[in-house]
Amino acid sequence: MISFGSEERDLFCVDYRLTSKCNYNCWYCTDMHNNDRKDDQFEIKGLQNLIKALNRDIRFFLYGGEPTIHPDFLYAVEGILDALERNSILEIQTNLSVKKEKFQFFCDRINGHRKTRPVFFLTSYHYTECDFEDFFNNCVIANRYKMLDQIAVMYQDDYRTDIIKNLKILRKIFPKVKTELLPLLCGSVKENSPRPYEDIDKFYNCPEALNLSKNDFSFIDRLRVNYCDGTHSYVSSAYLWKNRQNSFNGMLCDVGKERIVIDSNGDCYRCFNQIFDETQKAEHNIFSKKECLDFLQNMKSITCTYDKCFFDFNHYRYY
Repeated sequence: MISFGSEERDLFCVDYRLTSKCNYNCWYCTDMHNNDRKDDQFEIKGLQNLIKALNRDIRFFLYGGEPTIHPDFLYAVEGILDALERNSILEIQTNLSVKKEKFQFFCDRINGHRKTRPVFFLTSYHYTECDFEDFFNNCVIANRYKMLDQIAVMYQDDYRTDIIKNLKILRKIFPKVKTELLPLLCGSVKENSPRPYEDIDKFYNCPEALNLSKNDFSFIDRLRVNYCDGTHSYVSSAYLWKNRQNSFNGMLCDVGKERIVIDSNGDCYRCFNQIFDETQKAEHNIFSKKECLDFLQNMKSITCTYDKCFFDFNHYRYY
């Protein structure tokens, strides 16, 4: 392999982790939530300065932890919307765990503030942590406002008929929403992370799970692999996970010039793995206008130093 990545180019991405805290305790999110860490006070000015300096349409991804449990969640959403260009997109990752009445209030406020800018909830159903009826009711609310864009149904351990049943209900009730059955992976950059591939193997051993997911984003052969002899092939994210081919250590990656990953304290990183790597120091902080501009002026492809990549497959990689 001499190069790899998606042929489709997305909007420039800004990922902002509003909080590291989560009200769930899923084993596969070992790096992605930290309930012992004190929340940083949210500052909208730094984000607004960054968006203004970018001066382009972007895909803004607001995540956590669980962002809806942060006390400044609505203030953050409204401030980000005020700064975004007309054709930008705001995506909010959530497990939809907030009470129905509170989530209705969130949607009312966001709907009144978004104007023509698209706002989408990217939701995930974790059956070990929540009641399906509560999750479903919040899906109904989000869909009513046309803000329900994705439902990821997490498939854990051995074959589970209840998960399959709930997936089929969601697909029937929300036919226009991307509802996917996802094999669980511990997306940890740590060497001793728990069973990083065990569940993908179990997934592939369940014919019904494979059949239900064959048209899902993670299972579509959309990633082009170019070989030294001039030939190429297309593979899926799931194929890379299953065959342990998700290591790009030593390759140049365009994530460094196509994405900014920002922690709640304003620290900026070049890729998703870096923000969860305790040994990785941030290069700049967006709350400093000078550092923010320096970061933007020095965006370039970076050399991957990680043995496992789980989520940023779209970015082009090459030797």
